[in-house]
Amino acid sequence: MIPRIYIRLVFILLSIVLTSFSSTVRGNKAETFSDYILIISSSCYADDWSTAIAKGIQAEIAKRDSSVFTRIEYADLTYNGTILSGRFSLQRTFILINQAQTNILTPTSIAIIGEEAWMIYRLMTFSEVWKKIPVTVCGVRPEIIANYPAYLSNQQITDKSLTPTVNTKGDFPAMFIHESGDEQTTLELINGFFPQTSNLVYINKKSYQDNYTLYMLRKILQHHPEIALTVLDGKNMSNEEIKEASLQQPEHSVILTRSYIIPQNWELQIPVFTLTDQQPKCKYIVGGSYTRIENLAAVTANAALLSSYSPEMANTISQKAVKTTELNKEAIDYFGVQQQAEKMQNVVYTNIPPSHFVKYFKNIAVILSLLSIALFFYLYRKRKHAHTQHILKSLERYKELYKEYQVIYENTPIGIALLNDRGDLLQCNTNANHFLFSMSRKGDTAFNLFTTPYFDRIVKKNVKRHHHVDKIIKCGQHYLRTIFSPIQDEETGQDNTLMFIIDNTQIWEAREEKETIHEIFNFAMEASSIGVVEYNLLTGEGLGTDAWYYNLGVIPGTPIFNSFINVLKDDQKEIEEFLQKAKAKEKEMYEGNLRIIVNGKTHWIRVRIKLTEYNPEKNRIIITEVTTNIDEQKENERELFIALQKAQESDKMKNAFIAKASTEIRFHTNEIVQLSTKIFEVQDQEERMELLSSLQENNEKLLAYISQIIESSKEESASK
Repeated sequence: MIPRIYIRLVFILLSIVLTSFSSTVRGNKAETFSDYILIISSSCYADDWSTAIAKGIQAEIAKRDSSVFTRIEYADLTYNGTILSGRFSLQRTFILINQAQTNILTPTSIAIIGEEAWMIYRLMTFSEVWKKIPVTVCGVRPEIIANYPAYLSNQQITDKSLTPTVNTKGDFPAMFIHESGDEQTTLELINGFFPQTSNLVYINKKSYQDNYTLYMLRKILQHHPEIALTVLDGKNMSNEEIKEASLQQPEHSVILTRSYIIPQNWELQIPVFTLTDQQPKCKYIVGGSYTRIENLAAVTANAALLSSYSPEMANTISQKAVKTTELNKEAIDYFGVQQQAEKMQNVVYTNIPPSHFVKYFKNIAVILSLLSIALFFYLYRKRKHAHTQHILKSLERYKELYKEYQVIYENTPIGIALLNDRGDLLQCNTNANHFLFSMSRKGDTAFNLFTTPYFDRIVKKNVKRHHHVDKIIKCGQHYLRTIFSPIQDEETGQDNTLMFIIDNTQIWEAREEKETIHEIFNFAMEASSIGVVEYNLLTGEGLGTDAWYYNLGVIPGTPIFNSFINVLKDDQKEIEEFLQKAKAKEKEMYEGNLRIIVNGKTHWIRVRIKLTEYNPEKNRIIITEVTTNIDEQKENERELFIALQKAQESDKMKNAFIAKASTEIRFHTNEIVQLSTKIFEVQDQEERMELLSSLQENNEKLLAYISQIIESSKEESASK
């Protein structure tokens, strides 16, 4: 046995930890609710009665004052435990409350469900803050309010630390919402309906409520020796065992239950009375006298709110919840006790039999159903006749449409053919017949898909597997698009294939012409070292000429965003800054020279970038670039610079000649730059070709003039 001093030390340490933790967290939290009501249930969450009351209190408080914060905790105080284990269980509940992440840690009021939690609560050692919190106790018995140790000793829960109520730690501000006399009133109800009752069968689930009821029944039945008390273990016995035991009870027996829920599918000949409103409304459950859960929750919620608003209103005066006597009308008729029921006053009836109309509603419904069926058949015959006429008209229309279809089928520009699963031709129109005859294997009298050489093995394999196939083939001078689609014959259920033949010769010829023009344009751009690209800045998708890739020193087809890897870092940074500004539409044009490093050798290009479309909502920011290789220009400038240096050392005639040469060279250089820029703005292909020709002419003139200077220099050197 643990010495009492050690137990007290444990409680003192837990209280210190609880208080310090609460104060620390409370200092770091901001209150967001005006009041905080803590609801503590004696039982666990699985207890239907206490859980229903706890949630009812929470709902009532929310309905009456939404600014009040509520929290439900289940202490899970088992009946078979000791007072010490109960104190530990409730202490653990309070520690969990303090550890919860709530904005208000100290309640302004506490609502306790069940007398067991109240009894343990009286023995708790709290800090001064918790001690002053008003408590509302729901479902407590008056005798427990007066002297709870006597109740505990009657329940055979022993603990050496039990003390009388008057000697417990301090006075608690409390209001009691209690129940009284449920057992006495229900027994009087049983005696009023069944005065010959000789055996009372009580189903006990061994909860605190059930055990207290058993205690009260034994106490009351001491004054009724003619009634025997039989107790069934509702906790350890199965439903079938309880049913069998009930059926074996002697005549003039009555069943009474509180927590145990009678299965609705039972067929009993014994009347059943209940002490709660949670039982199903079956024909053998007569009723009972009890406080309804919603009434108990409403009264408790009202008392908790009053004590939360004004703590001084909390006192030790108990308040009684409204008791209700409910009778099941169906069960009264079933057991034939209507006369006894008429003598009862202040009762509430449930399962009331239907009215005369409702009673004969089935017969009326049958008659109306027969009339409805007769009307239905009349309307059906009338509708069927109209439908037949409609079908005849539709058939005539179908024949007309079929004739029109045949005309379209034979004259459509698309070839249509029907093949069986072996590839043999079953039917085709005129256009298809022309091409199928050309595609037939030499020596075959009819077209067969699996023998013709115009389709490869993969196409034939997919068609045989009834897959959709779309293939372009060349038949003679024609480019044919062939589409194969599986189709099933509705009459025979055979799997066939529908073949469509579309002559795409003109499309392919136009495509080849475009490719030829593209190759010519690409060749011209490469010859002039002018590259063009257009791409989406958001996705990187676009199209560029080969010259554009060559100017940047990468292979054609390189991803556009990776094409600037050979650009010198400083120049690359300028390009990236412009693209970022273009993405935000802060800048639309960039023009400058870039240095390209390829295999350790530096190349120069002239680049012009323009924002041509800005539509980010559709994921489109289009950039167009024009690049020109100016290696030759840079080399010419370098040679010209050398020539000019030599010219400065020559005589005045040479200086004049050089000055004139410089003017000519700059003129042609500017012409080259202007023509390169103008190519970007021109859309007409012929005009572009003229500009390319002028560009080439200026290049040749520039080279010719430089060659003259070089020859002049050579002659001068030779003369020296």
